[in-house]
Amino acid sequence: MVDTPYPILQEDVYIFIGGISTEPELVDIINEHRTALYETQKWWKQDEIANMLYHSQLAWGVPIMIRMWHLISTGSSPREAGIVSNGISRLIESAENKIPKVKNDYSWDNEGYKTGRHRTIEAWMMLQAWRKLMDRIGDVHAPIMFGAVFDTATMARTVGQQPIPDRWTYETVTGADCSNWHAKDKHRREQPLQIAGEIARFLAEDAHRYQPGKRYFLGHEVPQVIDPRAVDLMNEAIAYFEAEIQAMDRQHLIDAGILEDDDDDDDDDDGFDSYFWSDLDNWRASPNGSFWQRIAHIAHNAVLGDFHRLVDATITAVELIDDEYADLLAARLLADAGPSDQLRRLVTLAKQRPEPRWIELCLIALSDSGLAWALEAAGELMCRLDPDATRFGPPWLPLWRRLVPKLDMQLFKLFRSQNLTAVHERIRSITAVHPPDTVLWAGQPLHLRRLAAQLERSVGKDPQAPAEVAALRHLLETMTGVDLARLWASPEAVAPAHAGPLLAALRADPSFAAHQPGTRLFFGTLVPQA
Repeated sequence: MVDTPYPILQEDVYIFIGGISTEPELVDIINEHRTALYETQKWWKQDEIANMLYHSQLAWGVPIMIRMWHLISTGSSPREAGIVSNGISRLIESAENKIPKVKNDYSWDNEGYKTGRHRTIEAWMMLQAWRKLMDRIGDVHAPIMFGAVFDTATMARTVGQQPIPDRWTYETVTGADCSNWHAKDKHRREQPLQIAGEIARFLAEDAHRYQPGKRYFLGHEVPQVIDPRAVDLMNEAIAYFEAEIQAMDRQHLIDAGILEDDDDDDDDDDGFDSYFWSDLDNWRASPNGSFWQRIAHIAHNAVLGDFHRLVDATITAVELIDDEYADLLAARLLADAGPSDQLRRLVTLAKQRPEPRWIELCLIALSDSGLAWALEAAGELMCRLDPDATRFGPPWLPLWRRLVPKLDMQLFKLFRSQNLTAVHERIRSITAVHPPDTVLWAGQPLHLRRLAAQLERSVGKDPQAPAEVAALRHLLETMTGVDLARLWASPEAVAPAHAGPLLAALRADPSFAAHQPGTRLFFGTLVPQA
């Protein structure tokens, strides 16, 4: 790309590039200037790239903008960082999602200023607001503005209400001539009537041509071209701040409000561990040994991506032992790592082995897998199981975990009434709208970002009620392999102060960013359908 020696024109060039370029073109420009961006203190280049990403509106660009802001604010010209932070705010903030503020009593000591620690903490606050927005939107390739998916009509209305209207964005997106927004004299005062008139004209005549979630340049749609390199650049920026925060003194994080102060906290406490695969590496594995050795062998193979005959081998291992915990462990392994086509073997098994033990094992495995077809099959098994013969609670409990939370009150009422036939019919109607091999959580395609956000809320809700955290922890830990044991302070209580760093490590894991909604991972490896 050709740079111009004229600063004002150069700024216009990057606004133009940001508005018109596709993802691969934006990534190429960032990579072309990597030396100037990260290895030198050329604040004007960092400002230009941040401006480009702002006008692209793409969500993945925000962590990179935050990195640019951090470089400028800790460099030789920190006053130039304000424009970048304003752009970040416009993209991610809304009435419901403000960038968190550092606690009022936080001590901005001289060392903090010299080391840039205070700027790192402010950057971390920006990143958390962006993450909350992404947990809601679920797509880092989406265009965003004002804390929501970009919508041209909303942008126009908001620009008209701003104290300093964002003429650049409005003109770049719509192509409208806004030269009359300022007086022609030397003072260049804003002309409110002309601004309001142009916004009203656009909303009445042109707004219907613009679709929410689409990018536009001078009134023309910019094609969406997904480039996985964009996510790599995004994760690189996130990882930088994750490392900076983890290396920071814990008391500074408490003072700034990032961590909660807990006088009883013991950094040497590994936490209460009820996770099934937590010490998998220590298990002795053998394909021909005891039940426990065989399960370890099957699980080890799955971690390495070998799912061949997983279901048949697990059932064979169960035949060797009559133990409730062993059955539950086997059901969990089937649910977590059983390929979809192999799990259909459980429907046949439940018919061949109608004893409560086998029906319950198949019911738990099918429902905890979350596959749409398996949930419907589990609903049928639920109706066949005698409630008095169960060992792990009511027969509808596994289905409850997968389908009910906060989404389907009708199903909730049916579960409460224990009308299992009606429950089965309702489950069938919920799962029928999804492809059979879609993995569901709370009745919707399972999404790691939403699970992490739900876990974050649950941890902060009631430290003395960790039950609702357990299922979320199991799913997230199983799918990514990230150890979340320290979420627990004891078997009876979670440790909210540990949640931030643990969730940060979780979100930084490569499998977290790579996960496709509605699919299962086992320790970061995609569980195949066949």
